[in-house]
Amino acid sequence: MQATSTTQNEAERLNTLAGYHILDSPPEEEFDRLTTLAALTCNSAAACISFPDQDRQWLKSAIGLNFREVPREWSFTEEILRTNNPVEKPDTGEGNFFRFFSGYPIRDPKGFIIGVLCIMDEQPRLLQDSQRHALQLIANEIMTLILNRRQKEEVYYLEKLFLISDNLVGLTTTDGQFKRVNAAYTHIFGYTYEEMLRQNILEMIHPDDLASSLNETNNMIAGKSTIAFENRLRTKSGEWRTISWMATAEPDTKDIFSIGRDITEERRKEKLLSESERNFRTFFENSPGLMCTHDMKGYFLSVNEAGAAGLGYTLDELVGYSLFDIAPKEHHKEVQAYLERIQTAGKLDGLMKVLKKDGTAIILHYNNVRVDQ
Repeated sequence: MQATSTTQNEAERLNTLAGYHILDSPPEEEFDRLTTLAALTCNSAAACISFPDQDRQWLKSAIGLNFREVPREWSFTEEILRTNNPVEKPDTGEGNFFRFFSGYPIRDPKGFIIGVLCIMDEQPRLLQDSQRHALQLIANEIMTLILNRRQKEEVYYLEKLFLISDNLVGLTTTDGQFKRVNAAYTHIFGYTYEEMLRQNILEMIHPDDLASSLNETNNMIAGKSTIAFENRLRTKSGEWRTISWMATAEPDTKDIFSIGRDITEERRKEKLLSESERNFRTFFENSPGLMCTHDMKGYFLSVNEAGAAGLGYTLDELVGYSLFDIAPKEHHKEVQAYLERIQTAGKLDGLMKVLKKDGTAIILHYNNVRVDQ
């Protein structure tokens, strides 16, 4: 059966419990010690650390019990979840194997009861106040143990990510001295790990990028949130690599944690493309003949100044014009045929009759290529 709680959102409680990755985990000595301590404190025959899952009661640690889980409704933990308080049953009745039960909630920092510290005995009894206090302290200590366990787990996975990441992951002091780097640093900059730790990142930065990099560093130290920036760093061989950084300062020590991506090739390709576009634009604008681009309906997208002048137009006058506007009406079918052929062929050359602004007919030789976007 699916248990419910009237005092807290059960779905959220179950999600919170799952987030601690404690369910179905192997036995751990730290938990067993606390379970034993609870049993000894109360001089009880049995004790356990129990986690109420959706439809079962799973035991992380148990003393005097030979099972690891039972149906959820087979325990008094439902009453603890419902009342949000410890429960003590001095005498559960002759029908129960254990006549005495006491349970203390294991409460996480958000207030969710993720588990219960249970004490059981074959004889009816009543706990002393000192024992109740001790059980509450032990329950709190169990929660601390769970939090520490999750923190260690997170540190383990972060450490694994640190080691295997292809990106630069490092820690430096505010004055640029490396404290820790991952293997990507040695691959990209050519130093050994020991040599890398002797480097100062400020001494590796390109002189033209140093002032802006120092400004970003000061912003981080001043408490600004994660900052993104680029700079060029010198490798052991003297080559310059362009790195895109995401970095933040640790609040207490002000040490700077950074993740960098080598974008040298990206910037090189962008530069080549920019130069290619600039060269094409220079050639386009200074060509003495007609050069133009048009869409697949024939509308001009660009026309060079010399070409427009050759037709008797200014560049502004050709805005919104198409091949059909400069071709004689009796040749419109030929223009349409050209547009259809260039669409399928991709490259086409031939002759086209057009009219200048004053009505003079001229023959143009075209050599056109379709450019896919």
